[in-house]
Amino acid sequence: MSKLRCCARHGGWFIVLALALILSGCATSNGPVLPATTGGLGGPEAASSRAMSLVRLGETALRTGESTSAAQLFEQALVTDGRNLAAALGLGRALLLLDRPLDAGRAFERALAIDSTAAAAHYGYARAMMAQRRPEMAVEHLRAILERQPDDASALNALGVAYDLEGRHDLAAESYRKGLTVAPASVPLRNNLGLSLVLQGRFDEALAILKPLADGTGSTRRTRQNLALAFGLMGDTTTAERLSRIDLGEEETRDNLAYFTAVRALLDTRLQAEALAPRPPAAGIPEDLQEKMPGPAAGSVPGAPPAAISAIDPPSRAASAPAAPAGTEALRPPTGARMMGMDDGGPMRL
Repeated sequence: MSKLRCCARHGGWFIVLALALILSGCATSNGPVLPATTGGLGGPEAASSRAMSLVRLGETALRTGESTSAAQLFEQALVTDGRNLAAALGLGRALLLLDRPLDAGRAFERALAIDSTAAAAHYGYARAMMAQRRPEMAVEHLRAILERQPDDASALNALGVAYDLEGRHDLAAESYRKGLTVAPASVPLRNNLGLSLVLQGRFDEALAILKPLADGTGSTRRTRQNLALAFGLMGDTTTAERLSRIDLGEEETRDNLAYFTAVRALLDTRLQAEALAPRPPAAGIPEDLQEKMPGPAAGSVPGAPPAAISAIDPPSRAASAPAAPAGTEALRPPTGARMMGMDDGGPMRL
């Protein structure tokens, strides 16, 4: 019972439920769940069934914003069944939500070691690489998806973001436009194309795309503030301020205007793109809820699974967060700009 109380304190009620499922059959009072490689108690089929129960609980935890609990559940599922693809993918998604891109990359590497053709694993790894400011690695994995699924709108959108982060804005726009032929109503694709055109100084074309998003019936805080961002980067601070005040208070508006000025002062469009890059969502909050809130070495995949990932004892942020490129250290978006910038579209559906 002490195990249950400990887990309830650190991981929430999801962990209590999970242990209730597995404690009687495959854990002892002195050790963890038996690895799947030993067969566990009841054989591989029983281990696989227990792992899938943990995966289902992990997915529920993710949907309700319990990202830490979700990471623990997915990790436990991988201990129970080391070949469970859904557990590896879920762990990667949870770690991205927890702003731990290095660990997320390792989780997606493990997913690729299980199935090197899994599009969701390539997509998740690409997102982790972009969060680590390694867009060249993201491009490689997104191309792997598009070789098999050339009309995958999510991959085309993410590829455009990666190209923008590399400063290859012509290729980025091409990727977004191709995605829009597949998904013409996609807000992430339209948003990113508009911001990519801003980075190229093609302001009239950019506004023709961003204004309908911000002014239409489906307008959101994000689309309105991205339009404010576009005007700010154009140097039209009056319009940028007016749009900012729709959703933001005085202090946030002032901070945003200072942010626009700082980004605009960057001469290298790659640094501007980095300042506008997708940001990890608030820890523990699923991406589809963000809008409702107030104001092994790269290249070695597939291969042997990496060492165990510890979601229960996370490393320090200093060890997990990559350094910002020179010139962007002071350009982290202020609180009011949390919803601004490029949109990587969120996790790929399984």
